[in-house]
Formats: sequence, C-alpha cells, structure tokens
Amino acid sequence: MPNTGIKGLDLYIKLKDRWTYAGTGIPDGKKNKLRIIKDLKTYEREYRLYLPLYDGIKTLDIGLNTGSTFKEVKTKKKPKPLVFYGTSITQGGCASRPGLAHTNIVSRDTGLECLNFGFSGNGCLEENIGNILSKIDAKLFIIECMQNVSVELIKERLISLVTLIRKNQDAPIVLMSEPQFKNNNLNYFWEDQIKKNQQLDMEYKSLKKNNISDIYIIDEPYAIGDDDEGTVDGVHFNDLGFQRYAHYLTQNLKSLELI
Repeated sequence: MPNTGIKGLDLYIKLKDRWTYAGTGIPDGKKNKLRIIKDLKTYEREYRLYLPLYDGIKTLDIGLNTGSTFKEVKTKKKPKPLVFYGTSITQGGCASRPGLAHTNIVSRDTGLECLNFGFSGNGCLEENIGNILSKIDAKLFIIECMQNVSVELIKERLISLVTLIRKNQDAPIVLMSEPQFKNNNLNYFWEDQIKKNQQLDMEYKSLKKNNISDIYIIDEPYAIGDDDEGTVDGVHFNDLGFQRYAHYLTQNLKSLELI
C-alpha cells in the first residue's frame, strides 16, 4: 500500500454537481508543507479533503491566497449517515489514496456522509462495537466483516451483534457476503469463502424468522469483477476493486430502496 494511501491527503472539488479529483498531498516526513493545487480561477466552489487512511494527523493547517476565505457548507436538514463496520478493507486497505476507499466513493456517489468503522486485523463482529453502533442515529448500518471471521464466529456472534444494534436503533441493517473469485477454486481457501457465505445466509434467515425488522443481505459473488483482478493479494482490494465494489453496493442499496 503506497504512502499516498497510508499517509496522504486527497483534495476533491465539486464541478457541475460532480466531485472531481484535484490532487494529493504526498508526505515525505513527520512534518510536511505541500501545495496540492494552484492557479485556480477565482470563484466560490465546494471542496472535500480526505485524511489519511492509516496514519493519524496531530495538526492540519490549510493555506489560502490573500482575499480568499473558507466557510462551512450548511444544509437545512443534515441527512443521517451510512455507518460501515468491517475489516482493514473497510478501513481502506489497499487503496492508493484516501479518496479511493469505497466508503468515500459511496459518499461522493450518494451525497451521504459515511462513517467508517473499519479496523485493520479486526472487524470480527465484536459485541463492544455493537454497543457503540447502537448509539449512532444512522440512516443505514452496513456490516462487512466476512474476511476476518470464521464459520464458528458467524454462528457465535452475528445474531448478538444485530440484536445489540437493534436495541436502540431501528435503521435498516445490511449484511454483506464475502466477494467470490470466479476462477479461484484452486485450494481450500475458496471453499472456506463459500461455507462462510452459506453460514451468513443461515443466520440472516434466522434473524428474519425471529422478526428482526429491516434486515437485508447483499450477495456479492462478483462485486469486484469476474476477472479476478480486483485485489492486490487475493483479499485486499486494489483501486479497481474498490471502484467496482462501491458501485455494486450503491446499485444494490438503490434497488432495495435503502438510499
């Protein structure tokens, strides 16, 4: 994963109601001073700055030309956010820059804020995360933990997680299956993916049977394409995989009339 994704900043500008990539702040040390874009024509426009996917920022200052100012974009009624809970993939690994993580693509495509609870090496349907999510007034919860769990963990934790969220929130909950690789049936890893997705479907049906309302499952056999070119290592998405996954997810959420 390049430093532009781990440590970089991405600047987007809204042009004709479409977010357009403007440039990346690429770090070369602990303290950096960089010009992302210059010689802009002078008129009011909307900007979005994405922070690094992995490294934290202690302080951030934004410089402007003399006579230019910033003001907050305000709406009469702010829409509720989409809340994502998942693994290092949800966090953004291995996008080449922050704007290409799928939650950020979905946010640009839908105009909705996305809250990213993606945890590298974790995202295992933990109860403590369920307690945190249950306190968020969300438009939609999207659970995408399959890469970091086993069949046993799905059996043990999924229903408890959903029940915890439902304790305080009635927003729809979407369960995402693990993407399949069309031609990757070379070893037992492929069979394990199938078994986990089958178990997820069983737990989903159990939740429906127990009258858990507004629960959905999105099957994603080829959400990152049918050519097996959407990852860097067979698991983590590359930029192509993130683009495909984001658009697949958005299309399905629209078809379910959830966004």
